[in-house]
Amino acid sequence: MIPIALFVIIWLIFVAIFIVISILSVMQMLRFGVKGPQTQWAVILFVGFAICIILGTLFYLSQIDLQSGLDLTPLLESVFPN
Repeated sequence: MIPIALFVIIWLIFVAIFIVISILSVMQMLRFGVKGPQTQWAVILFVGFAICIILGTLFYLSQIDLQSGLDLTPLLESVFPN
């Protein structure tokens, strides 16, 4: 049994990496991109969608029981039969 909390911790690590890369990308876009409303709207849409997706995932993860486990035995038995 793999605890689901482990998947949440891994997800948080990936979200942190995504945020760092996103900040660097947005800084580059605003600094060296075409100066105009298109660049600003692209940044606003990107940040807005990213926030919506992360908050939606957080809401979903808040609804599940993190103490339960994930049993991979049936999957492993179907892939690696005895």
